[in-house]
Amino acid sequence: MVKKRCQIHHRFIHILSFLGVKKSAVTSVLSKRWEFIWTELPRLEFYEGSKERDKISKFVAMVNRTLLIRSGAHLEKFYVNFRYDESFVSDVDSCLDFVLKTEPKEVCLHLRFVSEEEHYGLPERMYSNSSLIRFSVQGCILDTLTKIEWRCLTRLEIKESRLPQHVIENILSGCPVLHVLSLEECQGFNCLNIKSQNLYELRVYYRENGPLLEISAPYVHILDISFNPEMVKLVLKNIKYLVTAEINFPDYWRTSFTDLVESTTVELFEILKDVKELKLGGHYFKVLSEFVVHGWQLPVSRRKCLTIDTFYENKNNISGLFALLRFSPYLERLAIGGFETYARPRDEAATDDLDCDLLHLKTVKITEFGDPPSGGEPMLTVVRTLLKRATALEEMTIRLIDRGWLNHHIKISERLLSYPRSSEKAVIRLC
Repeated sequence: MVKKRCQIHHRFIHILSFLGVKKSAVTSVLSKRWEFIWTELPRLEFYEGSKERDKISKFVAMVNRTLLIRSGAHLEKFYVNFRYDESFVSDVDSCLDFVLKTEPKEVCLHLRFVSEEEHYGLPERMYSNSSLIRFSVQGCILDTLTKIEWRCLTRLEIKESRLPQHVIENILSGCPVLHVLSLEECQGFNCLNIKSQNLYELRVYYRENGPLLEISAPYVHILDISFNPEMVKLVLKNIKYLVTAEINFPDYWRTSFTDLVESTTVELFEILKDVKELKLGGHYFKVLSEFVVHGWQLPVSRRKCLTIDTFYENKNNISGLFALLRFSPYLERLAIGGFETYARPRDEAATDDLDCDLLHLKTVKITEFGDPPSGGEPMLTVVRTLLKRATALEEMTIRLIDRGWLNHHIKISERLLSYPRSSEKAVIRLC
């Protein structure tokens, strides 16, 4: 009987864990027996999106009260996200004191800050933890001279934080089983020398900390990087095991075509030309398309998968796309995305067709690439050409922009389905 009650108890806690803290606490009024069960939740997640001081103060007080009455032994996950300033430093300290005693597997400390002067200094006790498997921080200062020991950590995400060079080196040596590392808009470092064979995925959205960013990652398989080409020279080396690469320039960057931007764009593309799967962000693709129109010949690549995020102000979208296809003779999968208000490229001859067949292209996915009121261009030109040139095509999936343009969608769909196909296996799916 006791065993059965324990099983029911654990099942109820498991069900409550899907409701969240606030909704779970409400169940305390249902029965005396259930009054404090919610305090044993294995996952504590707190979020406050308001910028109002009173609401934030009440939120912080609620978090503190919840932690005081919690009775469970161990935490699987602790997540807190709110607008932080220095007046809450003791509250965050208390939260971490409590959380670290519960040997959590995952900690997410997201402190949205008003100014960079109000970053939260991560306490020394946080740098040594044998239970952490995932750790995510935002708006913090990570600065310690002690040895970092996160022996079980497999995923580390640091965002909008201060991260000096000696700390990043300490992290890389103190996380022997780290699998995924994400550094987004962090200050203080300019070199990543990754020697671990376990680090599989690296994501770097680089803030300008200096004129040079060096990355050596011989065992990384997935690389996602964004940086300002006018301010930073990126040096990639020892990437022999790289399988997937995603490149972009930041959203806040206003496109300009200086010599430095050109050399950076070209050199990076050359380095990554034979990566199996290449993903190009909208700003990077816009610059690449501009150089193609002005005579730069892309290198022949062995890539098999290509994903392109188009840019709505890029009048050279088709020229850039067709150039990429022309020099990707082994391409098997193609994905194109991004809303486009159609503008005809200057070089019309270069956009009307390809001068080669795509012998290995089997699947194509096109998402919201075309303006229905403008007749569905430039998407229709791309689809017509691909159906003509992709002799082994098996499936093309097209999702039109959903903005209530039913009449335009019907006309566009009729045109799409009327185009001749060089592959007898080709199936078009509209969604």
